[in-house]
Amino acid sequence: MELFDLLEMALFEADPATKCSLTEQLWQRWEAGERLRHRHTKPLNNPSYASRFTLTQPGELKGRDLKTPEGRARLLHALAHIEYSAIDLALDAAYRFAGLPEHYYHDWLEVADEERRHYLILTDLLASYGVYHGDFPVHDALFQAMKATPTLWERMGVVPRFLEANGLDANIKLERKLASYRHDELVQAILAALAIIKRDEIGHVAKGDRWFRYACSIEQREPLEWFDLVRSFYPHLADKPVLAIKERHEAGFTCQELKRLGATECP
Repeated sequence: MELFDLLEMALFEADPATKCSLTEQLWQRWEAGERLRHRHTKPLNNPSYASRFTLTQPGELKGRDLKTPEGRARLLHALAHIEYSAIDLALDAAYRFAGLPEHYYHDWLEVADEERRHYLILTDLLASYGVYHGDFPVHDALFQAMKATPTLWERMGVVPRFLEANGLDANIKLERKLASYRHDELVQAILAALAIIKRDEIGHVAKGDRWFRYACSIEQREPLEWFDLVRSFYPHLADKPVLAIKERHEAGFTCQELKRLGATECP
């Protein structure tokens, strides 16, 4: 089976365990020297997980009271689903866009494998609470973002450079909220998982930044047009103050951009 066929199979696979296995094989074969030969791509009209999970709107998900085991389980379930959705986002970035430099495909296949590892860490922790991915409803907001960004400029600007960067803020907030419960061994394990995810997600945002700027150069756009791009997709989120200033700077955001995002000084 050619590597492109394996990529397509992994992207469209509905079973989480099989998707993780295929994604791992994909990265291993890339690292061993195989390369993608793009052919015609198929549209992904529904999330790969649509037939297996109960879908709902993000605002309809039940609250997560971190004081209780159920609340922590719901938190882990939400995080696991984000990481699982991110596997498809990374796979689709490699699948959907042909004719790019080889390092582009290296980046997004590597991201897919890292998201796979994050997902497995979180589902292992989730199982400690007797809960499994799919026991609670999930939303498809990340899939909708994928569908709405058919060009490289849009995809890189909206998904890694905005949504994943916002995930860095969410990570910081969660660390602060969970700090009060550090005496609990499972909370300690959750915090350790969040540290791994934050470290890797900085790299994912950096990859998105790299290829967003590449797309800007190809389309003869100014990188600061990113602000208008984000407002066109998420007008209610575009001007929210951000927390992860240092992490965004590490991932490639310029001081000018960070100040427009609310930073009082550049790291």
